[in-house]
Amino acid sequence: MKSGADSYSDKSENNNTYRIVNADAATILKHIKDSNYGGHNLVVYSCFGEFEEFYIECCKDSILKRNEIFVLVTHYQPVSAVREKMYLAGIDAAKYENEGTLVILESEMAYQPSWEQNVTYKIVAADLLI
Repeated sequence: MKSGADSYSDKSENNNTYRIVNADAATILKHIKDSNYGGHNLVVYSCFGEFEEFYIECCKDSILKRNEIFVLVTHYQPVSAVREKMYLAGIDAAKYENEGTLVILESEMAYQPSWEQNVTYKIVAADLLI
């Protein structure tokens, strides 16, 4: 990510605004933490280590401070490695996953599940909703 806060904003047809911000990691993290309930954020990162720090900080903020659900869809890192990083950062991933406030998915399973994965995921998701 570039230093500085170059941004572009526009209005879509349904009057929802969107904003594209190209900034350093600390500025992006501040934008995410300052976002309102129901906001959606997409982060494109340039450094894998930076992304690990970023998702750990966002997870802490969402679950511990805001009492929100945190969903992380990973591609280049196995789910077990994400859980390990969170554990090392003081986040009990297993506890929050069991409570339903943390969801960690492998992108291939999330976006292109096989039939077996789809059935398993629906059963697990139904158990979380009970």
